[in-house]
Amino acid sequence: MIGRTLQVLDVVADSDTQPCGLSEIARRAGVPKATTHRLLSALCAHGLVDRWGYKYVLGERLGVLAATHPADPHQSGVLRDVAIPFLLDLHRTLGGMVYLGVLADGQVHSLERLYGHHTPHLLRRLDDNRPLPGTALGRLLLADARQRAIATTRQAGSPAFAHRAAIRSDGLDADLAEIRRTGVAIDHENHLPGISCAAVPVHDRGGQVLAGIAFADYTSRFPVHQAIPNLRRSARGVDVALRKLRLYYR
Repeated sequence: MIGRTLQVLDVVADSDTQPCGLSEIARRAGVPKATTHRLLSALCAHGLVDRWGYKYVLGERLGVLAATHPADPHQSGVLRDVAIPFLLDLHRTLGGMVYLGVLADGQVHSLERLYGHHTPHLLRRLDDNRPLPGTALGRLLLADARQRAIATTRQAGSPAFAHRAAIRSDGLDADLAEIRRTGVAIDHENHLPGISCAAVPVHDRGGQVLAGIAFADYTSRFPVHQAIPNLRRSARGVDVALRKLRLYYR
């Protein structure tokens, strides 16, 4: 049964940019349709696969597991470890708060945050318990088609999705399209007066968004647009470093 489960999961992973339905997954995996349905239901229940209408995509839990528990047990937290030198460089250059986040359980999960002695508590917990559309990093992750499919198919009762209508609004769709075009998400005091934030993606080799790097500070102290070139350089550095390690890539 484990072998068949992996066959089904491999098909879902291989078709992640063009999700397949039950019949096609069963055909490609060479597994009976009824068995495929049972396996997909179990994978969905554990967050390893998500259902998007009649189609299936990889679940967000896989991204979190990859980020925090890589295949090599001696390199747990490799994404965080690889990113830290770049985050440190950013913090030394920009000040404010710099952080690395992934999409987990319908919210932004911070793998690392860097800030100074005098950084206010409000800024340190910037994205905590915020609806995804309400933060720059949340919108950045939603802008990726697969990440958005994950987010919009979570259970309606989840506190993180009290604003599901906002996730699907036309205004947000336009914002997400602009983020995909520019590769950066910006929040100018949208949910915290006086604080601005910018976020850029960390990609895997296939172009999927793996995580995001963000910078936040008081608008009056540091215009957030000036941080974007540094953020882009750091994200590219993490991409290259991960690629050299040959982790997180199929």
